[in-house]
Amino acid sequence: GQVIARAAQSWGDDPDAALSNALRRADTEWSILQALADRDSSPVAESSSYSKSSSQQARLERAQTAAELLVSSALDRLRPYVPPAQYIDIPPLRGGDEALRSLVGDEAAPLVLNFLSESGAIGGAGRAFWQAELYLRNLAEDPGETSVEEAAQDAGREIQQQPDDLQSALRGSVVLARQNFLSAARFGYFLRRGRERWLLERSLGAISAESASEEDDFLRALQSKAKEALGGDDRAGRDSGGALEDYLSQLSPEQGVELARVATREAAKAFEERASKLFGSERHLLEGLETGNIAQLQLSKES
Repeated sequence: GQVIARAAQSWGDDPDAALSNALRRADTEWSILQALADRDSSPVAESSSYSKSSSQQARLERAQTAAELLVSSALDRLRPYVPPAQYIDIPPLRGGDEALRSLVGDEAAPLVLNFLSESGAIGGAGRAFWQAELYLRNLAEDPGETSVEEAAQDAGREIQQQPDDLQSALRGSVVLARQNFLSAARFGYFLRRGRERWLLERSLGAISAESASEEDDFLRALQSKAKEALGGDDRAGRDSGGALEDYLSQLSPEQGVELARVATREAAKAFEERASKLFGSERHLLEGLETGNIAQLQLSKES
């Protein structure tokens, strides 16, 4: 109890130092996990009497531990932005914008707001993401085969065919909230990978070279890049979000899929791990859906 109290106090007194300590602990745990994986995959271990079932169980346990480490590290990165308790119910939520920019970058933050908005047209980045998701969720046989609008219309027609009481229950259901959380988390993953690729290509000059069809256009693009590097073009920061969205919206369907596809089994498990902690397991919620006992979102009780 005293250890937990000291840890909470350290986050309140010096969040930067507390975050550094938390990430160092995470690095140590990753090193231990890697050492265990190397040991179990060594020729000595493979030639021992260690059964295949035991080896498989050890791999599953390591994957679970890795997923939990990914989740805890992500939460640690958010802790410095958590507002004091007395401000938690006063909009706008303090720290939210700073946390968003820290996690996905200044260029991607406006794209997240567009993705989460229930009004207005979906942006190019959101469209590229959903196009990839249609394929990854086996709703399209080939990347780009079905448009986002067509898929949305098909889903809407399917929902409209359901009884009114079921439609109402689904709108406020925990299973829908869980799915929305996963979609938002996966979109953030897509944005971070897309931004990294965009910054890499921009630093190598690939975007300027590909977009310039004539020599004078190419020279103007180089001059603009030089101004950005010297800080002489104030528009660079304001236009960066639009530039990133333009880049993502122009990706081929296959490239979009590769950015949206979670790269490792452990990362995919981390998404599910966090969603289950917040909303419950998918299997449990789907069982309620089949029996008609659809769990509804409830406001937390005041303590």
